[in-house]
Amino acid sequence: MTHIWWYIARSSGLTAWTLLVASLVLGALASGRLTEKRGSLRWLLDLHPWVSGLALATVALHIGAIIADTYVKISIKQAVVPWMSPWRATAVAWGAIAFWLMLVVQVSSLARSLMPKRYWHGIHMTSYLLAVLATLHSIQTGTDVSNKYVVLLISGGVTIAVAVSLQRAFGVGKMRREAQKQERLRIAAQREPNSAAGR
Repeated sequence: MTHIWWYIARSSGLTAWTLLVASLVLGALASGRLTEKRGSLRWLLDLHPWVSGLALATVALHIGAIIADTYVKISIKQAVVPWMSPWRATAVAWGAIAFWLMLVVQVSSLARSLMPKRYWHGIHMTSYLLAVLATLHSIQTGTDVSNKYVVLLISGGVTIAVAVSLQRAFGVGKMRREAQKQERLRIAAQREPNSAAGR
């Protein structure tokens, strides 16, 4: 029982990482229009912010447990300010930066209606950097990376996230090209009657 906070910190850290990756995948599926069913798209759009919020809450629990733990003595300042931790400074720094990025993304999402769409989109795209930093943090600080089930979890999560993100990137490009094609066809169709009338 002496290391209960250490166990909570470890379990909440893995849970937060899993929720973060799940949120990233849900967002990519929704924004990339990788599903054709309208009901499925609405479900993804509704679920995405809830998973993101739950991920942030779990990160807060993770940080709180780290601070409360006496096995690795880290203050709140050392936990949230990059390169201040006396224990694995760089690895903890990745987590601290990821935490602040997550907070900025969450706040921008809540204030989405108050800012231009391109600003919100630019901030939201940092979620990919956030996921990379959180993964580095999990691998470099995690004392469970030697556990085969944790390795399977991280490997599987990274594989799914990369696959969906690449599909989204190429899918969005294809959608834009199709939209441009449709726009050219629409303009051409509008010009044809005008050309015929001028003859």
